[in-house]
Amino acid sequence: MASDPEKMIPVKLAEPVQPSPKPMFPEIRKSGLNLHPMSGLLILFLDYAFFVEEITVIAIPFTCFLAFTLSFTGVFLIQKYIDNENTGRSVAKAFFGGVVTGLPTPVFGTVFGSLILFVSGLSFLKRKN
Repeated sequence: MASDPEKMIPVKLAEPVQPSPKPMFPEIRKSGLNLHPMSGLLILFLDYAFFVEEITVIAIPFTCFLAFTLSFTGVFLIQKYIDNENTGRSVAKAFFGGVVTGLPTPVFGTVFGSLILFVSGLSFLKRKN
């Protein structure tokens, strides 16, 4: 049997696919006191955990210091390593969170609590009256 000569099969080349342009989203958290949502939750959680119950007068300084230290450390680590901010801004936000958490009263229902909800993007948690 004689072999057939190779037949030319027409092949269509596909056109290169152009990547779709990335959508332009505004940078919401670019400047100002914008906390990472985890930082806001940490501040409110620690504040509620430390100061929702009545504590003795002797324990107040220790409790305030402990709340400040835990909040400062947590907010700094979140802002520095999760939100990728520089050290100065992370320390400033951590100091704000530590001071608010270290106040010996629950701040969730106050102006400070509303401020934390707003700047961390958690304002949907605020109760609507």
